[in-house]
Parts: sequence; C-alpha cells; structure tokens
Amino acid sequence: MEWRSELLRSWVARELDFAAFRQAILANPALPKATTEGMLASLPSAGDLVAEQQVPTPTRQAIAAASLALHGGRADALLLNVVTGGLIVATAIAAIWMRAWVPLIALSTVVPLPIARVWMRRRRDARCEAEVARCRAQPGFTDADYTRIRAGLQ
Repeated sequence: MEWRSELLRSWVARELDFAAFRQAILANPALPKATTEGMLASLPSAGDLVAEQQVPTPTRQAIAAASLALHGGRADALLLNVVTGGLIVATAIAAIWMRAWVPLIALSTVVPLPIARVWMRRRRDARCEAEVARCRAQPGFTDADYTRIRAGLQ
C-alpha cells in the first residue's frame, strides 16, 4: 500500500502523470505482465495524458483520498479474513489435538470481527469524506472530473 501512497503523492504534486507512467511501466518486458497490469489498474485514470494534466490539484487530492480509502478498506477486509481463518483453524487444531470440545469456546472471539470490519470501514469512509469535502471547498475543484475518475477506481 505504501507504493500506492507514494505514487498518489507524486501525482497530486504534479510530479508524475499516470498515463505516461503506465506506458513506461508496461514497456518494460522484465516485469511480470499480469501483476504489473493489476497494480496499474488500481491507480486512478483520467483517460489520456492531456485530460489527466487538466485535472486540478484539489480534484487530484480528493481522488487520491478516495483511492487510498478504497484500497485501504480492501486491505482491512483481507486482514480480518486472515485473522478469522487463523482463529478458526487454530481452534479446530486445538480441539482435535486435545480431543475435547472446550477449545471451541475460543470461536466466540470470531463474533466481534464482522462488527470490527464495519467499524473500520465507517471510520475510513468518514475520513475520506472529510478529506473530499475539504478538497471540494478549494478553488479549482471540479466535481465532474472527480466523479468520472472516481467511478473508474478498481
């Protein structure tokens, strides 16, 4: 996720254009094609280079916040799924190894995880909406660009 944050920071500062960056990265035959395309697909796209260069900085800031929130939420969900799976497997192994049902009581620790997932998503969404609202208040923000590019985030 750090790589995405750094690229978005450079994009917001107008030090990097994703349209040109995509072409340059995809031109490198040494990089694994599927992995590279998947990573690049997770970055915002304004279409072509000319359209991207016309996106104002406040709009870029809002798009970056939305992108980080989207992918951060996915990372949180993945982490909670791994934790849940680990708890279930560890509990099952303990029950089998001990030949007792008592370790299965530990499965009660899994119950709050969906609640934690919702809480984490709401918290992340609230931070994103606050950042987008701050960007909307800045001169030069264009809602049309924000909506168009935000809709293309994967």
